[in-house]
Amino acid sequence: MLGHLSLYSSAEEIKGAFDASAFGMNPPRDYVPQFNIAPGGRCVVEWRMSIGDGSQCDFMRWGLQSRRAGRTLAHCFVPGDVHDRLFPEVLGHCRCLVPVNGFFLFAPSAGECDSSARAFYFRLRDEPIMCLAGMREDVDAIEPEDPEFFERYMTFAILDTFSNDAWMSIQPRMPVIVQGDQCFRWLWDDLTEEEVNEICQPLGMDQLEFYEVSDRVMDANENDAALMEAIITDET
Repeated sequence: MLGHLSLYSSAEEIKGAFDASAFGMNPPRDYVPQFNIAPGGRCVVEWRMSIGDGSQCDFMRWGLQSRRAGRTLAHCFVPGDVHDRLFPEVLGHCRCLVPVNGFFLFAPSAGECDSSARAFYFRLRDEPIMCLAGMREDVDAIEPEDPEFFERYMTFAILDTFSNDAWMSIQPRMPVIVQGDQCFRWLWDDLTEEEVNEICQPLGMDQLEFYEVSDRVMDANENDAALMEAIITDET
């Protein structure tokens, strides 16, 4: 399962990465680069309030406050029968995009008697910023003037899909990475179940690179660029 996120590019770099797209991504004024964002933290998210609205970029809290599930969910697994999902509205207009420079996955240690975990950092080979597919609560029936609106209902979950074989030993699930015109489709188009599953396929092995990093990243209080530095192991 996805561990933590990193978004350390400047606001200008994030905006520039999407200037040529059909939507702009302009981070909030109080955006501050973060090297280590854990579930429960605030993330920059591109979203739409309803079908007739344009998109906007704002903070949301990572951890969907679901009225349907009755609990907080950081992840939602895409593959499977739509009727078995907690969130069939992902086929509607509750989708969002989460820009990141990369993400950390946590995996069990290779030692049979070692209960500790190892941390790996994933990023695109050729692009500094990627978008993860997310979904938010359906808040159309809730007034934005409600004092609890942004704290309780401006929340999201990241969508996961199956890992490629090369990464199964790290985690069987990977976040859904959305690229190019699929970003527009994810945010704007009315998608069928088949189209959602088409977009939510795992990214090709040649498009991502990953390496082991310090387990310091598992502490949400750690927040520095050194967290993304590769460490030397016997397997390296």
